[in-house]
Amino acid sequence: MKKIGIMTMQRIINYGSFLQAYGLKQIIEQNFNFTVQFIDFQTDRVLIEEKKEKNILLNKIIQNRDFLTYIKKKIFLEKLSQKYKKDLEAIGIQNTKNYSHDIDILIIGSDEVFNCMQGLPVGYSKNLFGYSYENCKVISYAGSFGHTTVKDLHSYGVYDEIKEMLNRFSGVSVRDANSLHV
Repeated sequence: MKKIGIMTMQRIINYGSFLQAYGLKQIIEQNFNFTVQFIDFQTDRVLIEEKKEKNILLNKIIQNRDFLTYIKKKIFLEKLSQKYKKDLEAIGIQNTKNYSHDIDILIIGSDEVFNCMQGLPVGYSKNLFGYSYENCKVISYAGSFGHTTVKDLHSYGVYDEIKEMLNRFSGVSVRDANSLHV
């Protein structure tokens, strides 16, 4: 039985990412005799430093109009985060991260898996370009570079590295015109 790994944005608190990951897993399991597991990626570095704001807490309170609104929003987001963790467990994503290499095929995507011009928790991850998974077949499914452009990749000195990693893929599919161009 083939072992499939899906590497995507499954841990980002975003139900769109969650549903894409869950849907892909279900389609593979229901239509093929494969075992599917979610694989986590490691961030190498952040290419673009996010602007550090002074008085971050004060700015957040001002954005929310008052301290009480800020606290209510913070409590809501914490509850959402806890529920999201339970939902992840329900589709087979454990609290412990999985960096397994014991797979036959690695599917990277869908989502903005190639958008390396963003801050943490994603940043620039070579794993999302198949790095360290050279011993298995690597494909992308509806991946996206988001707002990352060829010019950005050249500016930050990662163009050749990313090109080399993508050339090792057995198949690449993307979901938008910018990603097709890159």
